[in-house]
Amino acid sequence: MPARDAERDVEHVVRCGQRAGAQQVIVVENGSQDRTADRARDAGAMVITSLPGKGDAVKAGIRYAERYGHDAVLTSDADLWALDADLLQQMADLAVVAPVRGEWNRPGRAGSLLPRLLMECGLNSGGLSPAALLSGLAGYPMPFPLPLATLPGDYGWDLATALDLQAANYQILTVPAGPRLHRPGDTTKISTIWAALLEVCATRSSAAMPQPILKADLGDRR
Repeated sequence: MPARDAERDVEHVVRCGQRAGAQQVIVVENGSQDRTADRARDAGAMVITSLPGKGDAVKAGIRYAERYGHDAVLTSDADLWALDADLLQQMADLAVVAPVRGEWNRPGRAGSLLPRLLMECGLNSGGLSPAALLSGLAGYPMPFPLPLATLPGDYGWDLATALDLQAANYQILTVPAGPRLHRPGDTTKISTIWAALLEVCATRSSAAMPQPILKADLGDRR
């Protein structure tokens, strides 16, 4: 869990992971000016540190998971105040099979400002809803299926990872994530995030994107 200035919600997200049966909850603190690390430890998480930037924080957590022999990892934003353990459990059931992305209840609609902007820019996401790409939740088998060095160190992480996995013919499954998991009204980082996403879009050729891959039969998750 990459976490920066997330003391308000990090305990809730840690406890959701615990209730979902996670073998270990790893919080990667990356430049907080508040009590994020203390709150995470109080909730029972393993706290490590990384360079500032969401992508660098996720990479640090994945390297930790690989080093200690975990066979799958879920990543979650630390500010998902509406997250529940059932959603993480659904993702855990699938993560050993294929990368997983959270999806909105209405996949045809963008659920926030950033997905709407991406849709307006004509993002070719291989048939995946931008709302799914930017849900703040993902699951991956270990070892991680992409070279970590090729992925952004900041907010472009989610989008670049999903598009690169799609281009590499990995199957991306989705689970219902509800209409909103982040707190509404937090636009303080929009310009920084938007710049990172535009850079990702500029470096991924839409011509290289394959046709949408059919979802697997979720009735046989194991």
